[in-house]
Amino acid sequence: MPQRLALRKQTIAGALSSLLALGCIAAQPTSADAQSTPVSEQEAHAIATEAYLYLYPLVTMDLTRRQMTNAPAGKELGVGPPNTFNNVPEYPSATDRTVVRPNFDTLYSSAWLDLSKEPVVVSVPDTNGRYYLLPMLDMWTDVFAAPGWRTTGTQAQHFLVAPPGWRATNSKAASIRCVELCRSSESHSAWAAMRPASRSWPAPCMRATCAVVP
Repeated sequence: MPQRLALRKQTIAGALSSLLALGCIAAQPTSADAQSTPVSEQEAHAIATEAYLYLYPLVTMDLTRRQMTNAPAGKELGVGPPNTFNNVPEYPSATDRTVVRPNFDTLYSSAWLDLSKEPVVVSVPDTNGRYYLLPMLDMWTDVFAAPGWRTTGTQAQHFLVAPPGWRATNSKAASIRCVELCRSSESHSAWAAMRPASRSWPAPCMRATCAVVP
């Protein structure tokens, strides 16, 4: 816990420093306009505030990613290395703060996807009609894909999650349904969070696998 708290403080401090620096840079006028349109203190403050608000999702998502991948698989519920689904076979407690406020009546199976070297394949088992959703978020917290009962059905499926601009170079990869990370995202990370319907207590956790495409 102390190590995680220290990591959190270090990440927030570094990120906020970068955001404030970016705001200050943005507030500086160009050389051509420096004499004619000086930036007031109020304008500089407004620009810095806008930069902070605009980029803050990247800070919170990266902080969450670091915390949830900074432990070996199985050591802590919901925590494990990238490209691996980490199942939570029980409902979150009222003190859970992995995110601001997780659903307390929902089961989670979470995976952080690292697409920096190659795409990954997310495989979902046949749920036999059981409702589930698998939203995938980019680092801006935008949902770029949402496989599940409502959108893709409940049969066993494979989804190839690729970075922007990626194209299949072999027939195996080309045959898998491709979900492309948002083109507007400059990061090669994504968060996939499986949420199966739970009808009993204790509720069994859905199993899903994540594998790297060779």
